[in-house]
Amino acid sequence: MRATYSTKEASDITGASTAAIRAYTAAYARYLSTEATPDPGKSRRFTSADLKLIAFVYQLGERENAKREQVLDRLAAGDLDQFTWQPPVEP
Repeated sequence: MRATYSTKEASDITGASTAAIRAYTAAYARYLSTEATPDPGKSRRFTSADLKLIAFVYQLGERENAKREQVLDRLAAGDLDQFTWQPPVEP
């Protein structure tokens, strides 16, 4: 497994659009790595843990129509720890 992924790669892996991922990095920055929330002018790179968070947020929105506040409540409650999604293994 690679160390980091681009926004496009994160989109391909998690199913979330690149626009959604950009919104997630702003809304859930405190739960993301420093690579995913770089200083202005630097490219975002996502770790495997970041991909898990993106997939978690995306699936809550898609499956449960959860709003930002609901997702934040679930994150604060530790629900991400029980989320069993894993990024696909590269061949």
